[in-house]
Amino acid sequence: MRSMWDSKIGAFIILGVAFSIILISSLSAQQELNIAPLDEIRFSETTKTATMNLDDLQAPKTKHEVFPQKITFYNNDGTAEFTKEYTENIGVVSTANNKFLQIWRHSIPPSKDATGINTVDVLDNKCSALWSKEFPSYPYGLSPYLILSNQGTGVGVMVDQNKLIFFDDKGNKQNEILVLSPEEAFDKSRENFSSDGSLFTIAFAYRCNPVSPDSKRGTRGRIDRTNTMRDMNSELITFTEDGNEVWRSKLQAKRISRMFISPDDKYLVCTYTGPGARDKTTFFIDIQTGEELFFSEGIDAHYAEFFNKDNQDFVVLSHQANKLILVNLNTRKVSPLYTTTGGNKILGLVLDQRSHRIGHIAAEQGYEPALRGQRVTLSSYFLRLFNFDGSLISQGSIPIENMGFIRGGDEIKLAKDRLAIHLHDSKRVLLFSISK
Repeated sequence: MRSMWDSKIGAFIILGVAFSIILISSLSAQQELNIAPLDEIRFSETTKTATMNLDDLQAPKTKHEVFPQKITFYNNDGTAEFTKEYTENIGVVSTANNKFLQIWRHSIPPSKDATGINTVDVLDNKCSALWSKEFPSYPYGLSPYLILSNQGTGVGVMVDQNKLIFFDDKGNKQNEILVLSPEEAFDKSRENFSSDGSLFTIAFAYRCNPVSPDSKRGTRGRIDRTNTMRDMNSELITFTEDGNEVWRSKLQAKRISRMFISPDDKYLVCTYTGPGARDKTTFFIDIQTGEELFFSEGIDAHYAEFFNKDNQDFVVLSHQANKLILVNLNTRKVSPLYTTTGGNKILGLVLDQRSHRIGHIAAEQGYEPALRGQRVTLSSYFLRLFNFDGSLISQGSIPIENMGFIRGGDEIKLAKDRLAIHLHDSKRVLLFSISK
């Protein structure tokens, strides 16, 4: 007869073999990626910025190219279709769907302390002028600006007058809303339209103390910066596209940091600071009703990507620059996904909906002595890919030769076997092949 000890040894051997099989399977699942340079699209030295169509990474196309005093629109075959020239230097802001553009023209005032005029022309993607508005430009901040929807409607955020002006797709004024009293002052805001343009949400912090008169800052005057965050409040308001208030919420926080709206226009994710300067809270809200679904303390969301899996809604957030967090928006479960180590810094998230993958690009950074303190040095970039359930699939190093730094506004796209990075500062689009 076998002893009890023999039986236990046999059980331990079986468990050890099973664990080894699981470990080997896990290691084999996390395959190393081979990421190799494939192509490079380089713009001219006079180009200020360009908008690319990166939906098809087999053949990326330039949609429009902005120069100091002109903008050029391109056909699908890469030839110039329209060019519009200006006598002033211009700035361009595109809607998320790239169907409408804001062209900003700034008139130079007679003196550095005088109020200037910003003229905003709204164009469609065929270079047709749709409507135009003028906004005052103050030399020391608090200048109004325009937020444009995917349908060509807009909201003028008049931070100098504490009000919002709603415009239809022809530039006609629909509504004018005073959101703060004259004794209060805007401090910082985030705002955006829903994807379908039916809702406009603004999250803003404001100070409750009166401000001193100062013509250099418009009718609102100069904000008294001697007060602290204890003097601040925050509000979150959603309007219809024509300016009717849908819901309003006063959050127990002091300052807005980030705001994200899900592509299906169901969820609003906001990160706020307060009551202490280092306290971060991320709120998850039903954008249609304003219901606060839940919140998570300690999360400082820098990037967000939404997706749906098995009829469950998820969002992946990058906490500060070193953690990925997976949030199930239905069950409200918050799960750590990945934490970088050492000098790694997360520079962006990228979603591959067709292949059910989500990835992030991280930089391995270091420091070296400089004339004044230290300067950041770059040693490598990494791409890490995860399944929608949060498990790590694979990772690989991205070649960085002549690449430079990836910055927050740079566009990153991922397809099955392609990676594209649009480096706005260096006016290039880099294409890479991905294989295992």
